[in-house]
Amino acid sequence: MEKDLKIDNEKDYEVVKNDKRSKVIYNPKNKKYKKCFYPKFSKRIKWFFKMGRYPGHNFKYISDVLNTVGIKTVNITDFNKYEVTTQALPGKPLAEVLKESNTKKAKMCLGKYINLIKKLIDNRIYFADYTCNNFFMFDGEIYALDLEDYRKDCLFNFRKKKMLKKMQSKIKTIPKECLEKINITHNDILKEILDN
Repeated sequence: MEKDLKIDNEKDYEVVKNDKRSKVIYNPKNKKYKKCFYPKFSKRIKWFFKMGRYPGHNFKYISDVLNTVGIKTVNITDFNKYEVTTQALPGKPLAEVLKESNTKKAKMCLGKYINLIKKLIDNRIYFADYTCNNFFMFDGEIYALDLEDYRKDCLFNFRKKKMLKKMQSKIKTIPKECLEKINITHNDILKEILDN
């Protein structure tokens, strides 16, 4: 698999992220992001034998599943096994919005975040990285990002305990000052999610 993207005019693109397993580029002219995946050989073999979905296919599949259950996602304009192209989403990461918002808006955003997590659990959708930077706020709505890491399959019951443990650690990354202004604690959030 080629690690360098074949793009028509390199000066039209900005590299947003480039690490060992993925690369994200942005084209400001058409306002689109392209994410390319470079998985380990063992994962590619697994997907070849249909023991899971290729990351690009999973991104599209999960987008459809989330939209069906009322969770908004970015608009996918193209995808294949190892690439996804999406329309840029105006707005800001949830973490930024919580820091910058007044009490009323921060409370509303946090409520949407909690409801999104409850929907994922209720619909048996696995996701482990609940940091606020993996969710975007736009036009008063919350959007899920990084969809290649979500799972919707028969293994949810086996993964649920691990997912909830990771969720608890990620919830605790919400800055305390964001929570103090709305008079809530990390434990209050966890209790509301888990008392579902």
